[in-house]
Amino acid sequence: MTEREYQTALAQAKLVDAALAAFEQSVGRAGEAPLQGSWKVEVIADSSGEWYGNAMRYPSFMAACEAAESLKARWLLVRDWRVVVSFDAPNAGEDGRLL
Repeated sequence: MTEREYQTALAQAKLVDAALAAFEQSVGRAGEAPLQGSWKVEVIADSSGEWYGNAMRYPSFMAACEAAESLKARWLLVRDWRVVVSFDAPNAGEDGRLL
């Protein structure tokens, strides 16, 4: 992922987070429990083309993107990464550290 693609993804993440927050607030106002979920990072780190993830779950799309970029910088074999929705509760904060 290039720097421009990364910046575009971060800008889109702000829009997604704002839309999700607005939706969760509207559901909460209707008397239902707010949605619980998180974002997880998956990477391709070999020639198989398979996506792999770990147990880290982030509270926002942006936090997950930052964690993915950090992981890519530390692992030499990361070919590609993506951020996907998870139905698990977040276990990391906005700073990427475990709660």
